[in-house]
Amino acid sequence: LVFVALSSLLFAQEAYFPMPVSRVLVTGNSYFSEQAVLALVTLNAQAGKRILASELQEDKELLYSSGYFSEVSANWQNSSVGLVVLYSVRENPVLESIVLSGNISLKENYLIHNLQMTVGQPLNYKMLEQDLKRIARIYKDAGYELSRPSDAYLDQLTGILYIKIEETRVGRISFKGNDKARTILLQREVEAVNGDVFNSNKIRDDRNRLLRTGLFANVSTPKLSISPTPGEVDIGFDVEERKTHQLNFGYGVSSREQFGFAKLTLLNFFEWGETITIRAQNGYELGKQKQTYLFRYYTPWIIGQRR
Repeated sequence: LVFVALSSLLFAQEAYFPMPVSRVLVTGNSYFSEQAVLALVTLNAQAGKRILASELQEDKELLYSSGYFSEVSANWQNSSVGLVVLYSVRENPVLESIVLSGNISLKENYLIHNLQMTVGQPLNYKMLEQDLKRIARIYKDAGYELSRPSDAYLDQLTGILYIKIEETRVGRISFKGNDKARTILLQREVEAVNGDVFNSNKIRDDRNRLLRTGLFANVSTPKLSISPTPGEVDIGFDVEERKTHQLNFGYGVSSREQFGFAKLTLLNFFEWGETITIRAQNGYELGKQKQTYLFRYYTPWIIGQRR
C-alpha cells in the first residue's frame, strides 16, 4: 500500500506543474509572427494559468493540427517568476503557385478560384485535404462523378503545388434487348463516345433520347462496369422494344356525320428508325359522302443530322 501511494504521488508530481505559466515563447517561425502562431489555436498554456503535462502535449498536437507546420515540439523550464513554455515549430514551405494537370473538362482557373489555399502563405495541409475534397465535389456537381484528384505533390525547392486530376473516360457502349432495332440506330442517338470524359448528365440525356425514338417501351438506367482499359468505364443499356406495327379500326356517329376509318402505323419499317402512318376514312357529313386519306413519313434524322 505504501508503494502504491508513493507511485501515485510521483505520477502526480510528473504530470502536474506546480508553478503557473509566466511566459509562452515560439521559435522556428519565420513567416508567422509569434503572436500569429499563438493565435492559430487556443492553447492551454497561457500566462498566469497552471497546466498539466498532458495539456502541454495537447497544445503540441493542436499546433500541428493547424496544418501550417511539418514539425512541432513543446518544452518547458522553471524560472524565478514561473513556468516558461517554449514551442518550437517548423513551417511548411511558402506556396508560390498551384499547377493542375489532367483537367480536360473543367478549366484550371475555375478550379483554383474555388480553393481556400492562398498563394504566398505557407502551405496548409489541412486546407489542402479540404480543397482536394472540394475539387471532387465540383466535378461531381458538374456531372463528372467518376473524376477526382488522384495525387498532390509540393516541390519543396520551388514551392509549386502540383495537383493531378484523374478524369474517368467512357469505354465501350453496348446495348441489350434490341432484337429488331439495329444497333446503329441506338448508337446514333447516344452522343457519348469512347474516349469522352464520363458525365452522368450527358448519359442521362442519351437515355432520354433513346426513349424519345418511340422504338422502346423501356430503356434501363446505364449499367457501369470497369473497363479492361485503365481509366475507362464501360456503359450498358438494356432496352425493351415496342410493337413495331399497329392496325387500328374505328367507327363514329354524330348528328352531323358518320364515318369509319382504318389506320396503319409502321414503326422502323425500313430499319432506320422511321415512322410511316397510313390512314383512310370514309363516311358522310351532312348527307354528303366524304373520303379522306393520309400518308405520313417521319424520320428523326436527315443527312446524318438529328432533326
